[in-house]
Amino acid sequence: MRVEADGRQIALVAGGTKGLRVRGDAALITTAVRNLLDNAIRYSEPRTQVSVGVSLDPEHSDIVRIAVVDQGISIPRRSRGASSSASTASTRPARGPPAAPAWD
Repeated sequence: MRVEADGRQIALVAGGTKGLRVRGDAALITTAVRNLLDNAIRYSEPRTQVSVGVSLDPEHSDIVRIAVVDQGISIPRRSRGASSSASTASTRPARGPPAAPAWD
């Protein structure tokens, strides 16, 4: 992914709250974030930025948000399906031993 971004002169920026962990299927979460990043890079103009970050939801401290933000073209709201309404995923933090790192 970084090779494609570098080739298109797109800066990849990571940020957010470090150390958050969530329960869930690590492979599925990785695939979802990777797909969002891939689309963000693919549809962004050269010399722009794609960011990924994780944070606790400000209104619900038991929800972790994973966001991919780009400066590319967007899908008009009226054309979005339920599964593509946003590039943000939410999940509940782990209780007990962590199953998958949300951010490292």
